[in-house]
Amino acid sequence: MTTGWARWKTMTSPATPWAGVSIKTGGDPTLRRNQIHDNKGGGVHVHDNGLGTLEDNDITGNERGAWDIAEDCKANVTRARNKG
Repeated sequence: MTTGWARWKTMTSPATPWAGVSIKTGGDPTLRRNQIHDNKGGGVHVHDNGLGTLEDNDITGNERGAWDIAEDCKANVTRARNKG
């Protein structure tokens, strides 16, 4: 997601060769109660000044871990279940 906002609720992200969710360049989504799993990259990748609210998500089975949040980003993560 780049520049703007979106609301995703109760979604299942299928396996991809990259991150399950990528947020960048001012993107500011709200993700609640989603399943992000079995990706070749990380579960959620936030970079290039990305923002976001991520609540109550299951992030499992991703080859590069659950989260990759760059230092210049402000992602608010609560109640996440992480297992890679």
